[in-house]
Amino acid sequence: MRRVSSASLVLVALLTACSDDGAADSETDGSGTSASSGSTSGPDTGSPTGVDSSDESTGASDTLGDTDDPTGEPGDTDTGGEPACEAVGFGEANVWALPDVSVLPLPEADLMQVQADTWACTNDEDFRYTMLDLTADGRSDLVITDGCDAAGVGVERWIVHPAEDGGFGEATTYALPDLSALPLPEADLMQVLADTWSCTNDEDFRFTTTDITGDGRPDFVITDGCDAAGVGVDRWIVHPGEEGGFGAATTWTLPDVSALPLPEGDLMQVLADTWTCNNDEDFRFTTTDITGDGVVDFVITDGCDAQGVGVERWIVHPGGEGGFGEATTWTLPDVSALPLPEGDLMQVLADTWTCNNDEDFRFTTTDITGDGVVDFVITDGCDAQGVGVERWIVHPGGEGGFGEATTWTLPDVSALPLPEGDIMQVLADTWTCNNDEDFRFSLGELDGDGLLDLVITDGCDATGVGLERWIQHPGVCR
Repeated sequence: MRRVSSASLVLVALLTACSDDGAADSETDGSGTSASSGSTSGPDTGSPTGVDSSDESTGASDTLGDTDDPTGEPGDTDTGGEPACEAVGFGEANVWALPDVSVLPLPEADLMQVQADTWACTNDEDFRYTMLDLTADGRSDLVITDGCDAAGVGVERWIVHPAEDGGFGEATTYALPDLSALPLPEADLMQVLADTWSCTNDEDFRFTTTDITGDGRPDFVITDGCDAAGVGVDRWIVHPGEEGGFGAATTWTLPDVSALPLPEGDLMQVLADTWTCNNDEDFRFTTTDITGDGVVDFVITDGCDAQGVGVERWIVHPGGEGGFGEATTWTLPDVSALPLPEGDLMQVLADTWTCNNDEDFRFTTTDITGDGVVDFVITDGCDAQGVGVERWIVHPGGEGGFGEATTWTLPDVSALPLPEGDIMQVLADTWTCNNDEDFRFSLGELDGDGLLDLVITDGCDATGVGLERWIQHPGVCR
């Protein structure tokens, strides 16, 4: 009866705080097919160990400079949008305090070893939490979407521990939208950030959370509304995020893709999907703020063609007032210098390919530089070391496409009992330490400076990291 959405849709909210990338890497195919098997889906999956997790600098805050931008984002200044500084990598380690959840009937364990997780409570209910900037201050908050109860949390409200200096604050309440007019079953329908349910009329209900309106606060987006047409074909229903909860329903217009050889159906029932075109090619799309104006865009990464879209360009329908606009072109980086096979290498926002030298090529897209525009980040560059060990390669997003390659310095974790290898080949991963404990890291925006941080949520220890604190390596610019 119930179909639960993938963890990648849930965890993609991690990047929303910085890049407004709602569910950029979910490749669930409404037609029953799946996307590229090599796809890496953001900061919760993709581990060469097979485990599912989910430049040295100081004084980072002093280099950001003062701006007249009330959002406090370092990429915007009063000189017309030029970066206030050049982002260069991750800084020294800080401690980030986790919320006290001891009043809940939870087992004794490192409950928060990842940035989103689910635990069975001792009363046979569930505890679920994730990261999302519901307070619109530029910091990711810890959001409890199921609170060891059978009703309440996940039905009419979420519990939010807002991010503050050095950790998460006291619990507050965030009101969920009223869905009682839809033919839905009685259940905790909103226990995760994105989900799918069978309606009582045999249609489907799908929702997700992303800042589609561009005001800095995530919205509740219904992409399939228990109907056979309409929602997911020409419109979505948006409950805009407001202070303290989600607001009344509004309409969001979808792009017209009728010129493409696509089958008839609700093609856009999720934020990212893949369909087989009538010419046996593929159609892939996703949603992310690639243009850097704060509003989510509709990005076609494969356009029912054998080349072009996914090789040298993507097609972008920019988000605007009430919907997506006309098609524009977004230029992809030139990776011809790497020993890569011929093909549509960039048909999704994140992927992995085997290079001709038997090494791997991995890339993803996220606003790592903190200027509001999505960047193309190579986390493994067809080499056995270097990229994924001490640095990533970043093609910064700019006007109409991705720019030339720059280097992004990774933190030094040599003090930890870790195996030798490309430990950071993806944006989030889990490794078994030499002492049989675990090492887990991910990216998130904890301190509100607009730059993504590298967050260690399990530090090769049995207690401490993942129980009462995380280790934050803040993004640094100069």
